[in-house]
Amino acid sequence: MINTFKNETLLIDKIIKNPLDSHLILLNNHLSRYDKAIESLEITSKDIVIDASCGLGYGSYVLAQKAKLVIGLDTNPRYIKFAKEKFKTQNIQFFLYDDFKKSPIKADKIVCIETYEHVDKENIGIFLKMILGFLKNRGDMFLTAPLGKNKPSSYNKYHLNEPSIDLLYNNFTRYFRRLIFEIDYFKNSFGYYTRSCYLILKGYKAI
Repeated sequence: MINTFKNETLLIDKIIKNPLDSHLILLNNHLSRYDKAIESLEITSKDIVIDASCGLGYGSYVLAQKAKLVIGLDTNPRYIKFAKEKFKTQNIQFFLYDDFKKSPIKADKIVCIETYEHVDKENIGIFLKMILGFLKNRGDMFLTAPLGKNKPSSYNKYHLNEPSIDLLYNNFTRYFRRLIFEIDYFKNSFGYYTRSCYLILKGYKAI
């Protein structure tokens, strides 16, 4: 047991690089949301899950520890290339959104983390309609978004659309039979304490 602890410590020491503080906060924020998604959606080995958007693929890998199949989608070809090289396994597939549109596969569940706020208000309806088109009737969805005043972030140039709870409700109530809102208050990677919404959506009403 002592040797096991020693080996793990040496391995972690080899992997982790400086600077650590902001990187660890960012990583914890991201990975904890994937854990929350697994718990909230009760993801099991029977489920096909879409990770929209998957970025570099590490969240898809976390989901794949529970799911039957994970499909990671993104708009960035460089991210998809990296994800395929580092995280593609027997039960993970990665696609650009445009390429996956041609697929007949429908997901049981969709996980959408750190994505909503990166789509501008003019296109968010189009984006949501697209990803919901990948979901089975009565499927479930987990979405996160930093809460704001329905406008871009005041300090993060990549957050084009920080919604209010009312707007999130209006966006999703016609699509799902049950909506559950949970609010988290945490320190983000910019060092600001902020409110984030976990939106758990049950029973997709395929339109």
